[in-house]
Amino acid sequence: MAGTAESSVTTLTGTEQEGADVDLSTASGAEDLIIIENSAFGIYEAVLGGEIVAGVIYSKAANRVALLATSVFPEFRGKGIPARLLSGIFDRLRAQGATVTITCPFAAEFVIAHPEYADVLDLAVPGNSGVRHGLNLRPISHPTHVKTACMRCIEERNIMTTVELTDDNFETTIKDNDIVLVDFWATWCGPCQQFAPIFERSAEDNPDIVHGKLDTEAAERIAAAAGITAIPTLMAFREGVLVFSQAGALPATALAQVVESVKSLDMREVRKDVAAQNDKSAPEN
Repeated sequence: MAGTAESSVTTLTGTEQEGADVDLSTASGAEDLIIIENSAFGIYEAVLGGEIVAGVIYSKAANRVALLATSVFPEFRGKGIPARLLSGIFDRLRAQGATVTITCPFAAEFVIAHPEYADVLDLAVPGNSGVRHGLNLRPISHPTHVKTACMRCIEERNIMTTVELTDDNFETTIKDNDIVLVDFWATWCGPCQQFAPIFERSAEDNPDIVHGKLDTEAAERIAAAAGITAIPTLMAFREGVLVFSQAGALPATALAQVVESVKSLDMREVRKDVAAQNDKSAPEN
């Protein structure tokens, strides 16, 4: 489902927004928190009183789980819910024999505060062949060691395979490259966070194609000109011509199909179709 501007969920980028060092043994209401794995959307959901109050977006490859982003609704901030959610996730994954890669800053801070979960970490980054160092943290007893390892993981995961698009460079990027895919997104958008690793993986797999990310709040002029009404929205340009546009977080297989379809286009036919459409819409003299 595509996010809308009315969404109010807050994505946590660090402990300045929500403490990660909650005392899990004494946190009030912990026994009432239910954790549900929504595998269809790749989200661990925290449910309190029948209401979803927080979530952790993840991706899974074999027996390895990558924690991508942690979000909480504003009215449930300051209650230690994200920390309790992460604790439950780590307990569950440990019981399943899974290993965890952290790319979420808040989750990294959580492990720093709770090094008892360090044995679950596996810092090999799924899908990123260039940075698979297999950094295993078993066992680690000192928070400083955990912090160093987690920050290393985040730095590796954030190696840029995508291009940041702005009001200033959008048009030149489209003009100067054969194929450009554009992910229109925003920081508050949960589905955007879910789609982000899929888009990044596509960039890794297709280095001949420019994968650009445009923050719709930072580049409002371009977002308005593009007619963006829901995010994430994916657009594909070939030789400067818009050839694909769709709102919603595409799964990896669908994105791969879009890439192949754009690559195989006969641009002479596309330009003929564009010219014909322009002739039809032109006012009669």
